[in-house]
Amino acid sequence: MVATRSRTSMGSSGHGSLASGDGTDKGQVFHKGVAISMWQNSGDDDSNWTNFIKSNFPFKALPFGFNRFSGKHSVLQSCPDTWNRYEEDVELAVKAGCNALRLSIEWARIEPRKGQIDMDAVARYHAMLDAMEAAGVEPNATLHHFTHPQWFEDLGGFEKAENIQHFVAWSLKAVELFGSRITFWATFNEPTCAMFLGWITGMHPPGKMLACITAGQVVMHKLQAHCQAYEAIKRTPLGKNLQVRAMTGCDVVVGRVTRQ
Repeated sequence: MVATRSRTSMGSSGHGSLASGDGTDKGQVFHKGVAISMWQNSGDDDSNWTNFIKSNFPFKALPFGFNRFSGKHSVLQSCPDTWNRYEEDVELAVKAGCNALRLSIEWARIEPRKGQIDMDAVARYHAMLDAMEAAGVEPNATLHHFTHPQWFEDLGGFEKAENIQHFVAWSLKAVELFGSRITFWATFNEPTCAMFLGWITGMHPPGKMLACITAGQVVMHKLQAHCQAYEAIKRTPLGKNLQVRAMTGCDVVVGRVTRQ
């Protein structure tokens, strides 16, 4: 679930309005919604998770390992396919009483190779935003929902401090592409969860076990990446009016913004 609070063009009569009877905070809207990871819903060809799921990492074949949690189907073979069925998913969110939807802007889809932007993927995300706008659903974007391009992983990912600059550049590119249409942004989804499963239990990429020192470094680098991305975004003309957070533990963002 994702929850946000803002002043929006929906006004005091909008779905989910928190406007009081005496006119206090008129136009303030509480957004209630659902959240998805695009990779978990649709897969892709160029992310670290795709490479990982195709590999023979240690826990994959064990009874208590990955197959137990993923069931009989792989996201690369059978999945809800939000990438192609986004209009249905937006409609389902509205039917569930939601007026917000959090989705990941997949770095690996937008920049599958370093410095190369896939404009078809950009257009697909804008089509998703069109569908949400038409349905009165507020988008909430996540920049890193456990996945990143394989080229970034090959550079060492967040194990190396020198790679933070690539995440900051990605954050700025995402805001450049979509910042005029998305107010609420999350840099990372549950970074401590990704750390534990990726470097302690080995069940997420890169599949390392009991790498405690490296795990701590990864969390520190993600924290630094969040701070640097936040500052960089806020220095842009679009970023001044955006709400930027990191998702930790419970997927809740609270912010207030006045749209011009």
